[in-house]
Formats: sequence, structure tokens, C-alpha cells
Amino acid sequence: MAVSVNCPSCGGDVGVTSPASRVASCPYCNSTLIVNADAVRALGKMALLAETPSCLAVGWPATCQDREILVLGRLQYRYDAGLWDEWWVQYADDGSFAWISQDEAEYTLERPLKQGLAVPDFDSVQPGDVVEFGGRKLLVEEKNEAEMVGLQGEIPLDAGPGKPMRYLDLSDKQVHATIEYFNDGSTLAFQGKRLKRRDLVSQVPEGMTAKGELAYPPPVESQPAAKRPKIIKSTEGLKPETVSCDSCGGTVNVYDARGAAMVMCGHCGSALDVTVPGRARLLYESNLKKRRFPIEIGARGKVRGVEYVATGIVRYRETDDEGVYEWTSLQLFNPEQGYAFLELENGHWLYFTSLSHPVRFDPRRATPKQSFSFQGQRYKVFERSACRVVYVEGELSWVARLGDEVRYMDAIRPPQLLSAEWTDKEIEWSLGIYTPPEDVVKAFGLPDEKRTHPRGVAPAQPFLQTRAQRRRKWIGLAAAGILLLLTAQAWMTGGTVVLQETGITSNQYLAESGYVTQPFEIPEGTHICKLAVTGSGLNNSWVALSVAFLDAEENVVLDADATVERYHGVEGGESWSEGSRNDYTLVRLTGPNVYRLNVFGDAGVWSRSGGDRQTSNGSPIDIRLARDVVPARYFLVAAIIAAAYPAWEIGRKVMFEGRRWPSEDDDD
Repeated sequence: MAVSVNCPSCGGDVGVTSPASRVASCPYCNSTLIVNADAVRALGKMALLAETPSCLAVGWPATCQDREILVLGRLQYRYDAGLWDEWWVQYADDGSFAWISQDEAEYTLERPLKQGLAVPDFDSVQPGDVVEFGGRKLLVEEKNEAEMVGLQGEIPLDAGPGKPMRYLDLSDKQVHATIEYFNDGSTLAFQGKRLKRRDLVSQVPEGMTAKGELAYPPPVESQPAAKRPKIIKSTEGLKPETVSCDSCGGTVNVYDARGAAMVMCGHCGSALDVTVPGRARLLYESNLKKRRFPIEIGARGKVRGVEYVATGIVRYRETDDEGVYEWTSLQLFNPEQGYAFLELENGHWLYFTSLSHPVRFDPRRATPKQSFSFQGQRYKVFERSACRVVYVEGELSWVARLGDEVRYMDAIRPPQLLSAEWTDKEIEWSLGIYTPPEDVVKAFGLPDEKRTHPRGVAPAQPFLQTRAQRRRKWIGLAAAGILLLLTAQAWMTGGTVVLQETGITSNQYLAESGYVTQPFEIPEGTHICKLAVTGSGLNNSWVALSVAFLDAEENVVLDADATVERYHGVEGGESWSEGSRNDYTLVRLTGPNVYRLNVFGDAGVWSRSGGDRQTSNGSPIDIRLARDVVPARYFLVAAIIAAAYPAWEIGRKVMFEGRRWPSEDDDD
């Protein structure tokens, strides 16, 4: 039940909706009030909260995963990378409470865990470690410090101005957890899960919204008009605000006044801290000469359906034994989608977005070509190294100092690149996709002269094949496979056997008149026949045969030759063998006709001492004749021809991959 209390500082009425509230803010004088049953005490004045592009606002109802909620309060924290908000909400159906954390355009629903739960030691863990917490193994994503700088509405915590805390962000595929550590030794733990943008729907009062608007805190009727926040349309989110340089007084554009951490003054080159709304404090001075890039600061483009404005440029340099490498990262901003990046190296572009869920792989110990699984796909580590910041321009969502070291790991599954960057405070994962230069030119409307020209093969560059090339390759492979099966079938089946005689002795085929086989019949037509000779008993010996085909009138219609031989021995302590006990030849016979074979031959033996010499007592042989055979070599030649184009495409890809991977796998 809502109650009203008087602010001790200004006397204004302060509405308190929930009996669970411990702290509330006065909408008139911005004082922070401790609210309890006994008294209302003022803690001090809070800084004005930075305007937050959000679908939540204090005092406005909304739906979260199709359940109605009321937003009771809002906390705003500052850390070294900017600001984030915590929204305290109450469910209308059961009166329960929850927290919704918002960092840029990412929302996380969390509920407090019971007090006394064992938590990891803050000092002993590092980003990338896996810890046991709440019965789960969770990955440490971030380890950092923050300070509460703003309060609106009411909250159930004893939170006052400037209260510091340290925190760990943990997660796995299902849950996200946050552990907060305070100076007095107490801790708070929360657990929940990431929300999709469609999970949150505002219920702004009628007449206060239109398509494309972002929800900001609504006017409170009793609040002075000067204090009422404004409604800002999302289309205005790409328009910059201005701040004055703390060094030279020049005007500097800031596109994301809430999320930006720093901006470089275009007049004097100074780096300015813009984490405090309305102020620009000097971070460091820089005398860097402005460079030219294909996409300038302030340029707008539509990448993968999202309209962005280019806000910042960072140039990195890596030096190793093979040379010096540089690449450029362009920060893009959209007020609803948050940040994305375009990376340019050697004329190649990659479009990166941050991952909202963890990757269960430790990049700090990755080795080149090591593979791991992410979202059911296999990625292969391309490199793990370190680079330094050598150039900064425009506005960034983090503080980049010249000379800062960045440790990173890239893993590829073309056209995708999974990248991890880590410091002592956090580990961040992002997913990039290779973007052809012509797509970047089209997205930002660049003139043709600013189109980059790729050099070499980029890590995530896909091997390109047209649809026709892929079709021809698979057709060729399928045809080659079928032909190879036919080759094997032709080799094994061997047609219809019309003659088979075994154990023909040397006395028979060495006789002056030779050996004449039994007659065999060839039906009408022309038939390809296979004459096979086998000398299974050959042992360091050979048999050379000349075979005459006799028709029914004893006329010689054709001749064929066959030689079988087999040699073996031991030389230098190693066994060797050569020759074949089988030979065959193909002939063409016409029918109908009856044929016989007249077999003449020579035989010989071989020995190390006597060499090769003829003998009158050779090895027995077997003869087999089959008709209607299909020569296996015909299919084999056809298979080779069919496989020629696929082999060329495969070779082209092998050469492409050879250019992608460095000749030596270096590790840091």
C-alpha cells in the first residue's frame, strides 16, 4: 500500500509504494531518504541521473516475459567503462520483486539469493576462470569495481551516495549471476538470466508514446516542471550532443552521452572523460596527427538491417619476428542496439557484435589450430597474441590510452570469427562475420575511390564458389564415385565364363604343336572377351604364352600374348618380391561360332647364381576365358575425367587455405 512521507530537506511529499523499500529519492530536491517505520532521514543529495535510452521507467508499468510489472526504483552505477542501471520491479500477479540490470541495450533479470551463500574469494579469481557457485559451474566474465552515483524512486537496499562496491559477473548458458562485495565484508548475490528485447514491453500512458520512441521517466504531477524529464525519440539518438573540451574549450560531439567513456577533442587532440553527464574532464593529451580512413567519424550506415553512426576509431599495432601488422577498429553506435564494430585489416572487413552469453573455452591458454565447440559449431584457433593501441579518434565506450596492451585470441569458422579480449578485470567475447568491401561501400554510401582492395586471405574470409561451380563439383564427384563403383564391379564380375581349364602342364604348352583347349561357343554378335592366365605355382620362374584363336575350320582368327612371373629373395636382411602370377588380355570375337585355343609357350627360372635361363619343365598354368566383359579401365578413365574438375576445385581450396594460415604457428 502506497504511503506519503515528507522530505526532511525540502518538505515535499515523497510517495513510497512498497513496504519493502528502505531508501527513496525526493523528486523535488534530489535528496536520498532512508525510510522506515520510525523516521525518515536524509542521507544527502544524489547526482542527477544520466538519461537512459530504455524501455523501463520509474512509475511506469511494463510487461516482462508476459507478466505485468511496476518499476519502483532505479539505481545508476559508474565504473571504468561508463554507466549501467539497475531497475527494481514488482510483479502485479504475486507481489514478488526482482531486479532488471541494463547495460546499454542488454537486459538481465535477476533475483536475490539467500544470505550466507558461500561466494568465491574476490581476490583469488580472474576473468576466464570457472568457479563453483550456487551448485553450478560458472564462468567469470568480469571482475571490477563500481560506485553508485544516482537513485530514482525507491529501492529495498541501504544505498547512499558514493557507496563503493566490487563485483563479479558469472554466467553459463542458462543463468547469469552477480556477486557484490562491500567494504564492511558483506556480500549480496543475485541470479537470473539474460532477457531478449522482446521480453520487455512498456505500457506508457496513452498519448505519451509513438512508434520509434524510447521510454524515459514520465512526469510526476506534483513534481516541479523544471525537474520533469523529457521523452526522446530513438531517431534522435543518432544526433550528437556537444560538450566543451576541458583543455582548449572547443566543442566536441558526443553521440552516446550515457554510454560513452571518452572522446578525443578534434581541435587539440586531448582525450576527455565524459562518464559524468554534462562534463568533459581531461584524461590525457595527445599530439597524434589525424589520419584518413574510408569511413569517417559521424558517417551513417545500415549494416545487417541496423542503422549505425560511426563514433570512434582505434588503430592497433602488433610486432613480432616476421614484421609489423596494423589494423583499424571502427566503433558503431545505435541507441537501441548498442555498439558494434567494423574491423579493417589489409583491405578486409569484419563486422563484430558482442556476445551476451559466455563461451566455455579459456582463450588465455589457447594454442594455434586447437578446436572447440560454440553453439554447436566447431571453431579453430587462428592466433593468440597481444597488440597495442597506437591511434585513437572520436568517441569510445571504453577508455583507450595510447600504448595500452590488448591481449586477444581469434578462432575461425569462415565466414565467422570468434574473438576474445581480456584484461585483469574482464573478458569479452564478440562474434565477427566477414563482410565484403562492396557491402561496406553500399552500407555507408561510400564513393568508389574509398572502396578497399583486399590483400591476401583474411582469417575469416570464406572460400567463394558460385552456385554453378558447387553444382559442377558435386556432379563431378558423384559421377566419379559411380564410375569407380562400376570399375570395381567390372573388375569383380568379369562377364560370362565360356572356357576354363586348369593345371595345363609345361609338357603340353611347351610341345612343338602346343596345347589345344576344348571348344567353346560364342553366340551371335561381337563380344569383348577377357583371356586370363594364372601361374599359381610360380617360384622364381616365368611362363610366356602365345595364344592362337582357332575357329571351327581350324583357321587362326587372332593372336594374343600373356606372361606370368614371380621372383623373390632376401637382400641386405630385407625380403623383396616382384612380378605377378596373373595376366590378362582383351580380345574381340564374333559369333555365332565355335572356337578353340592353341597355346604355345616358353618357360624359365631365375636364381641369384645362375641368372635367368629357359627350362623344359615350367610351372603349370590355368586359362580362363569370359565373354561380354566390360573393361574396368574404361570406367576408370571416365572416373578420372569426371573427377578432374572437382580435383581442381579442391586444389584451389587447398591453396586458398594455405594462404590463410601462417607458415609457422607462433604463440605468445
